[in-house]
Amino acid sequence: MNRLVILITLLFFLGPAMAADRYIKIISPSGNSMIDPGKPVIVSGTGKGLFEGNVVLRFETADGRLLIQMPTTMHTDDIGAAGEWQKSVLLPRPVPETLRLIAFSPSPKDGEAAISSNPVMLVTGNAAFDVPGIVDDHEVLLLGRRVQAVREAIQHPDTPHALQAITDLGHDQRYYVMVRGWLALQLQGDMSIAAASKGSAPAAVDARIRFLQQAIRAIDLE
Repeated sequence: MNRLVILITLLFFLGPAMAADRYIKIISPSGNSMIDPGKPVIVSGTGKGLFEGNVVLRFETADGRLLIQMPTTMHTDDIGAAGEWQKSVLLPRPVPETLRLIAFSPSPKDGEAAISSNPVMLVTGNAAFDVPGIVDDHEVLLLGRRVQAVREAIQHPDTPHALQAITDLGHDQRYYVMVRGWLALQLQGDMSIAAASKGSAPAAVDARIRFLQQAIRAIDLE
């Protein structure tokens, strides 16, 4: 009887800790990366406590529509231990200008996500480099720098010229849709993190939410 009480006590106290120790994380591509829609996307990450090491990669549009879903397996030395996983994914055409990537470990009961990563926002080169008016390599180089500036602004919204970098590109009507979709997708992901945190979201996430809302208003006013 005493052993049973001890076992129940251990499960009561250690069970939540064991569950909290389970995770899945996307390492590459990093958030707000630009990808080539014509080449396979190499997705890699880590995880721990995943059932049979199963990992599913899900690429979605900005409104949550499924583009493609691919399984892979995490490699570990021991059951329940931390490990790494990697998968090459060729996105189906047409590839949207902005998309979201999520990795999750499916439940053995129903196949739904038992553990999910934070979403990673990606942008393709479609809108940036297939636009009338881009006539030479110099213009492509300048555009690439402006896109990189927007990426840096989203990642570091507290820098002095972050908002200016976004409005510089977003006010150009050739790229407005791409920039706004990029901002909206990042905002949706950050708000999901904030909602899941139940009032205890990291300060950086709260700050970026405010910045993204301000940036969207700024480019919409033009």
